Amino acid sequence: MSNIIKSSRIRNRSVLDLSDRMVTQVESICKKVEIETDLEAISQKESELKALEALLQEKVVEADNKVEEMISEATKKAQNIEKDARDRETKVIADAYYKQEEIISQAEKEADAIKKAALDEKQSILETIESEVVEVIITLLQHIISEEVTGHVEWLKMVVRRLLLQEEVSEEVTLLVSSNTMALLQEDKDQLVDRLSKLTAIEVDEMLNDTTCVLVTNQGNIEYDINEGLRKVVSELRILKDLT
Repeated sequence: MSNIIKSSRIRNRSVLDLSDRMVTQVESICKKVEIETDLEAISQKESELKALEALLQEKVVEADNKVEEMISEATKKAQNIEKDARDRETKVIADAYYKQEEIISQAEKEADAIKKAALDEKQSILETIESEVVEVIITLLQHIISEEVTGHVEWLKMVVRRLLLQEEVSEEVTLLVSSNTMALLQEDKDQLVDRLSKLTAIEVDEMLNDTTCVLVTNQGNIEYDINEGLRKVVSELRILKDLT
């Protein structure tokens, strides 16, 4: 059968749409894999994020309160200056007014600086936490895929079904898998052939690894490696993380 692959002219190589495939795959996988520890890690990160958001919001509120207090004190001080100036000559009153405006303006500038610093700190911490959460999700996804591929064949059933539905294959096809995958598939082999009308046979190709399958058709071969698909998804997640 390895000669079939070598002699076949690959004219149609398909890669599943990453978004649809990974959503379906994760929904199927999560039913079979125990991931409590990883979920707790995400939950903990979310709790930390909420705690930091609450802390930062408290800092913003404190900054606002300090702003009000500074403006209030500045206003009182200016009012006192104005009151004292009323007993003096016109020039003294004018000087007091300008001094009042200067004090209030300076207080407002300082208040704006305090508030901006608090908001900048909040944004910086949120960006750091978001990056950590993405890494946790990537680790969890890698763990799920690894657990599902090792010792299970549900991924293969899903991939073959999606490939046959997505590709315009009119003739009968043969599925090639590794010897280890064939051993795991023995109990479901006949059932899989019966459920997929275009699939006529499942055979072993010793050249394939345990994460790869090949659909052999008269139009060419369709090869898919689930690990390669995972690497592409992880790469796209990291690109999205860098863009945020």
